[in-house]
Amino acid sequence: MKIYTKTGDKGQTSLASGSRVQKNDPRVVAYGEVDSLNSWVGLLITQLQFPQTNLRQKNSMSELVKSLTIIQNQLFSLGSEVSCDTLEAARRIQSPISIDDIKRLEDEMDQMSEGLPPLKNFILPGGSHCAAFAHMCRTHTRTSERYIIAVDGLRDEIQIYLNRLSDYFFVAARFINFNLSVEDVCWKNL
Repeated sequence: MKIYTKTGDKGQTSLASGSRVQKNDPRVVAYGEVDSLNSWVGLLITQLQFPQTNLRQKNSMSELVKSLTIIQNQLFSLGSEVSCDTLEAARRIQSPISIDDIKRLEDEMDQMSEGLPPLKNFILPGGSHCAAFAHMCRTHTRTSERYIIAVDGLRDEIQIYLNRLSDYFFVAARFINFNLSVEDVCWKNL
């Protein structure tokens, strides 16, 4: 099977229902941003899989990688649902985002936060290389969220999931720095 179809050469693409739209249609832009976010999550996963000598680091990063892999699959499902412009097409989505998925993010944030020092300042993206990637995921989640709200007819769970996911990546960045014994970078109003 060839990967190229040539059907998009004139600036159009097909939605999940089969209807043709311009590639800059708000729905296409929104699921394209979710796809971009998913790529950033994949990059974060690869960065977290480096050889570690500290057992605490290895176990905590391994659990985070498992969680991020679930998130990648959920983002793919979310993007698939956004690509549906009809109810019939949306019904074919195998794993739509649910309240349970949102609750799982909240529970995992609570678990990651348990050992973290309390926040006393705003923090800047950075610290460790991996935490910087988590912050990139956070900012791309916010971008995806902004494009998602421009699409009519989507379920509330999609926007709530993305809103919670950006918080998740913020906590994950702090969690990563803490487990790597790297200080968060505090904002200083100069």
